[in-house]
Amino acid sequence: MKFFALASAALIATSSAIRLDQAPASAQLVTVMATMPSLKLDEVFKALDGNGDGSLTLPEIYTAVTKYAKAHGIELPEGWKTQVAGMFKGIDENADGKITMGEVKAAIFNAVDADNDGQWSLKETQEGIQAVANQVGATLKEGWKAEVAEAFKAVDTDASGKVSPKELEAAIKKHGYPDLSGLMK
Repeated sequence: MKFFALASAALIATSSAIRLDQAPASAQLVTVMATMPSLKLDEVFKALDGNGDGSLTLPEIYTAVTKYAKAHGIELPEGWKTQVAGMFKGIDENADGKITMGEVKAAIFNAVDADNDGQWSLKETQEGIQAVANQVGATLKEGWKAEVAEAFKAVDTDASGKVSPKELEAAIKKHGYPDLSGLMK
């Protein structure tokens, strides 16, 4: 079950605020992060939350990205803060200048939900994974679609052919946050 990494990377890949094909250093940063097996939404959120108040502000995110890039020898492109601010604005549903975990989860889910019906179809899920792989320059392994279909079926507990936010959350609670690296060659 590769849904968390798919979703987080899909959020990055589908966001109009970040165009990875126009920002090679950003692509390098995303590629490094997307291929880390231990990348988990709750851990990333906690690491970004500098003051531990349960929400993220732009200064906290800027600080974390700068530190991460420096530690990994990544030169951030000109205008990266503007890109991050655009993404932040798109996620901050109530425009209070803070992003909560709930807002992040909603944005991720909505990024994959291409037809805006409030659920993920297998096609949306597979297209999202392919889009993410394309954006980060990853090659998906042979048979990845079958692996995703199997995981999708397990998450679709009501056998409706769609995965709701509730079903996804239940799968994450039961199995934890999976990673995208398992689908790559």
